[in-house]
Amino acid sequence: MIKPIFSDEEFQDLNSIDLSKKQKITIWRNLNLKIKRRRKVSYLKNSLILLSTLLIVFILSTNLLNRNLNKHRQSAAIQKNKMVTAKEKQSAILKNPEQILKKSDSEHWELIERQRYDLAIIEKINTNANQISIVVTREKSFGGDADPYGPVFNPDSKTREYRLKTSDEKQTLYLKGKMKVLLAVGHYANGQDQFYAAEVLSYKDSNEKFYNPQGQLANFRLSSAVKMVNGELETTDQQIKEKPDNLNLNNLTMIIPTNWTKRGNENEIFFDDKSKQTVGGISIVGYYGDFSAALPNHSQILKTDNVEVSFGKGKIFTLLRDNPAASNNSKTWNEIHAILPINKNNLALDVWVQGNKDILLSILKSIHLK
Repeated sequence: MIKPIFSDEEFQDLNSIDLSKKQKITIWRNLNLKIKRRRKVSYLKNSLILLSTLLIVFILSTNLLNRNLNKHRQSAAIQKNKMVTAKEKQSAILKNPEQILKKSDSEHWELIERQRYDLAIIEKINTNANQISIVVTREKSFGGDADPYGPVFNPDSKTREYRLKTSDEKQTLYLKGKMKVLLAVGHYANGQDQFYAAEVLSYKDSNEKFYNPQGQLANFRLSSAVKMVNGELETTDQQIKEKPDNLNLNNLTMIIPTNWTKRGNENEIFFDDKSKQTVGGISIVGYYGDFSAALPNHSQILKTDNVEVSFGKGKIFTLLRDNPAASNNSKTWNEIHAILPINKNNLALDVWVQGNKDILLSILKSIHLK
């Protein structure tokens, strides 16, 4: 017998109807079947909804997983391509470089005086914190039009070490041992620290052409006699000049104050007082008819006098000297410089002392060739 799904109250309502018992049971059975069918339909609907929801969640999760996986693969591929591109670029420019040099601390350096330009071969690269230096063997040395030794000469000292200056903070120089480079050598200041340093103007690639640090064929002019054209170094004066023997300062004799000492070499001499402070010196400078062009940088002419001694005629300049702006040192002092042209060699002697013109004149009168 089918269990009725009506309450007693509902059953009583049905009993109030004038029906036979058999008719009432048939009605109950039909109602029960109808309700069960409704429940089954509702259950199936809910099941379908749940299955659909699970299927949608599964599809979305799969798509998200695939998307993340694809992003990861793309990122890995991009990174790999970058590494390959960097290696190819490095290999193409310098053929397996041994060292990569990035920006050094040189962006705040101030050039005090440009010295010369060296054609050299890199022997060693040293890195220490932000300081980078290179040891080179110099093949040739070039100067400007006013250089005392002409546009080209064979350097006395073959091996030199220079601190390296980068010309652009975004620049990355790829250098390696035994690479030939053209260096601009100068006297720099960084705060109170002064030193000699070099900047790479161009490097020689395996195709025997010179390129600038940006990888372009080098084109620039060092002087009227020396220039770089489409990656090739050209000199209008191919005769390499040696330093004349008669310009060796060791061949000079002179008398200096008794409490001074002399030190230096064939190119430059310094005078030190008893406290080991440099108070004067002698050097060889370029002279092309303009005395003031032979004077040191960071100087102001206060007075000019003519002078004639056994070594020749020239001029004496009283100068007010100061420090480079980058040194943050506002100290000023007086120096007396005598510029004495030497024959027709486009050279002059620069004899100087601090502050005392009488001492300078005494030294000038005592200078003779051995």
